[in-house]
Amino acid sequence: MAKWVTCLLAALFAGLLLSGCAETANQEVSGIAENLDTDLNNIEKVTVITADGLEIPIRLDQFNSDFSIKGKNLQTADKPLQKDEVAYTVVLHRKNEAPLVVEVGKQASQFADQTYRGVGAEKLYGWIHGIVGKTLLQNEVKEIVVNADDLTRSLRLNDQETADVMRLLANSESVDQLEIPQFPLYPGYRLRLDFAETALEAKILTPTLLYFEAGSDQHYLRVDSELFSKLTEWIPLTGGSGDEFAPLYKTTELQISPGSDPEVKAAKYKMADSTFEQGLSHQLVRLLKQAKPATEIPLPDKANFSLVFVVNGEKQAVDFYTDAFVFAGKTYADQGIAAKTRALFAEIARQKQ
Repeated sequence: MAKWVTCLLAALFAGLLLSGCAETANQEVSGIAENLDTDLNNIEKVTVITADGLEIPIRLDQFNSDFSIKGKNLQTADKPLQKDEVAYTVVLHRKNEAPLVVEVGKQASQFADQTYRGVGAEKLYGWIHGIVGKTLLQNEVKEIVVNADDLTRSLRLNDQETADVMRLLANSESVDQLEIPQFPLYPGYRLRLDFAETALEAKILTPTLLYFEAGSDQHYLRVDSELFSKLTEWIPLTGGSGDEFAPLYKTTELQISPGSDPEVKAAKYKMADSTFEQGLSHQLVRLLKQAKPATEIPLPDKANFSLVFVVNGEKQAVDFYTDAFVFAGKTYADQGIAAKTRALFAEIARQKQ
């Protein structure tokens, strides 16, 4: 009986399987489909607990919607799931019975004393991860504040604006982890969503990509570009702090000129090539803005390297030294600024390989 329950629960959770969960891995399981509907009728509530202890109620109809998907390669494994591997604890509350608990990690899941690894276990994590991401942003919200970090501006949304945002978030789609990193595009829109029991901050990375963290997990959601359009209406792209670095956000080309640092090679990058290049150039500007003006810093005769930002056809150079840089005739100090900057534009070179 215990083995049958173990097999059944694994089948339910993977949303997935007709293989695995037998005395030998990969052996086909029979008798699961016949009992699936009956067991579902006993589940009255599903909750997911994140690694940092946040308990998230999951709509039962949403949870059940993928149970008909049949995956493969859910395999039993001898190595148990370690506590630091657990991303989610899924609790199925049953009528008049003790709840069933499954611990889910990125590459393995565990029920009772049985661990499952392989492709099926990874699919299970991806499925739960997607449900959690969407559910977190579909709870009843008390307040939404929009921030445009690069403009140092914020706006508390009214009821209608809040409803518009939640409508668009409800129609979002979870996406896998990004193969190429994406920094937020100017002006760095960020949503703070206050719910009854928690708060989330979601960064708008591109007009169609949103990012937030929950516990130890990172969530990316594909959203309609209407959300970005509304944000530009509420906090326009113009205006803001007006500091000397602000024009660099409009760069269309980034040129790298070697200096005394032998690891830096000459290169040119067009910002229109992709949102990756655009976001990285905007992140470079943010890095520059963190530095403090300095007047009495001795600098070597030769810079480590230089970056040239091409803005409206005009070149604006930034000369980098180990812990300082010179821009528009002024010196700014920031410990390790050359290494931080080099690491950023080296990311472009890696993605171009």
